[in-house]
Amino acid sequence: MLGAQQTIKTGGYLFTAVSESSEVWLVWARQPTQVLDPIFRDAREDGVIHNPAQQVQLQNFFQQHEASSTELIQDESRKDLFSKDAAT
Repeated sequence: MLGAQQTIKTGGYLFTAVSESSEVWLVWARQPTQVLDPIFRDAREDGVIHNPAQQVQLQNFFQQHEASSTELIQDESRKDLFSKDAAT
């Protein structure tokens, strides 16, 4: 969990899917979520969601929020990526 104006540097990621492309989900929330926080907390050890019930909760969360109005803006000169709520 990151607060406003905080940064995080992560290690490398290994994608093991057979296909040539993978989906990566980034979640921005104005406040902590009761659904996601425990799921990600449990997955912190190895980055994998092992609990089938949590997998279903996560899929449901993404389905409910897939029509997000958030826009990602890339600033090549500063090598930054910003998010902006397109509804505001």
